[in-house]
Amino acid sequence: MREYDCDKILLSDKDKFHFFESVDIGTIWNNQLNNIESTARKKFVTLVAKIFKRGTLVKIVTGGSTLLDQTLTFTRNAITIVAIVEIDREKIDLSRFKGDFETKVLHKKYESQLLYPELQCKLVEWWGYYFWEKCDNFDVNDHIKFLREPDFSKDSSANPEDFNKLINHVTHERIWVKEKPLWEILIMENVTTERARGQTLLIFRCSHVLCDGISVLKMSSNLFETDVPANKSVPQEFDNISSQIWLLLKIPYLFVSFVKNISSHVNRVPPPNKRLHEIPEIFTKTMESMPMSVFKRIKDAYGIDHLSLLLAGVAFAIRQTYLERGLKVDDEIKAGFIQPLPSHPMKLRNHFTAGSILLPIGEPDSIKRLKLISARIRKFRSTRVSIFAAFIYKMIYALPLPIVRQLWKNPPIQTPIMVNNICGPSQKYYLYGDQVSIPFIGVNMARTQNRGLAYDTRFHTYNGTGHLGVSGFEEYFSSTAEASKFLADCFSEWEKLSGMANTFEV
Repeated sequence: MREYDCDKILLSDKDKFHFFESVDIGTIWNNQLNNIESTARKKFVTLVAKIFKRGTLVKIVTGGSTLLDQTLTFTRNAITIVAIVEIDREKIDLSRFKGDFETKVLHKKYESQLLYPELQCKLVEWWGYYFWEKCDNFDVNDHIKFLREPDFSKDSSANPEDFNKLINHVTHERIWVKEKPLWEILIMENVTTERARGQTLLIFRCSHVLCDGISVLKMSSNLFETDVPANKSVPQEFDNISSQIWLLLKIPYLFVSFVKNISSHVNRVPPPNKRLHEIPEIFTKTMESMPMSVFKRIKDAYGIDHLSLLLAGVAFAIRQTYLERGLKVDDEIKAGFIQPLPSHPMKLRNHFTAGSILLPIGEPDSIKRLKLISARIRKFRSTRVSIFAAFIYKMIYALPLPIVRQLWKNPPIQTPIMVNNICGPSQKYYLYGDQVSIPFIGVNMARTQNRGLAYDTRFHTYNGTGHLGVSGFEEYFSSTAEASKFLADCFSEWEKLSGMANTFEV
């Protein structure tokens, strides 16, 4: 399995220390929580399953994955991960590709056990908990197939609006079947894209209950070749035990403070457009940004981390949406972010943390705004609030499903801004000798249940270059051109900061 050297791509040496300082306690808490889950749930329910469902129920679904179900998995609002891979070839030998997938993925083992057994399982409920149950009628042909939809012309995918329709189709319109595994690979051949004519698209889809985006990238990497050896992972650094204990004692207080000052912030971004449809349209655009070496130079110049720089670009773009409409800019707007945890397991897992800060969009000066964001990110990480929140969530979602479903009936207001940072492969991929690119990675937005989300932004890396994407409901984007404008504003802020970096003193 190829490991992605995310830290080398995204973090300077100074950043590495702060990043690991913020997650070492999380490793300890996660291990303890797994022990709690094992004692309270797995030890008993799994034992009963082994007695009465031996050979049928493969494994119990973790609390983190149960959280991502929210009773939506078999609806059009299912939380679905989509990764589109573009290959520089007109056609693909489908039989060969299926055979490679079976050999390199389905039958891949680690320590004599299948590495991805969930790919041949369906999601079932038993004794009040979700399990992965083996599908006796599993057929790889049901999951790797051509996308034969008349609405998607092979010659029109170069048009951003048509490509947007394709993304909406694969994220929202294809509903998961209860008796089938929650993944598929759709293939389109001889497609004209923004990059070139005569391309093949591999569209990887899976339910978020199955795994996270990095799991999809790590799993799919088994299918590709690379001419660069994988880099070694960066070792973790740990605080001494006394500081860990002191932090554990402070976390409940810090969590309450966070809820009071940030989590309760309810400002919404004013929508520039009216909703025109009962089920709103969604407009999505992804563009290549800058080489990661340029991002690193900016980070080093200002003494900040990668996430702060991402948020600075987003803050400027949001600020522009106010100014261009002649609106008074709010002082702050809440922004949430998803961050992968280090040491992602080889298996299919949801292995990430989340957090939020208040973006100072009311600050007109770019450097002051950047430094404010950086200070708030550092403060947030120093509190380990996200670890405590993850602990609470996992405890809740380790409860039986009937109790959990009562909680889902009153979902919280969504954070107006979401930023997802996905560390992709650092090297170039090839499939059967032809070059591969990754034009899109994302998670769908619930089309009929928007509770305040304005802009869903995504940053992913591939082959040393960053790619930024954004999705928004029709109240915020009336076309992909407006989504492109949002991304262009992000890029212009990064370019401005890059231009001023030479004269800035940390």
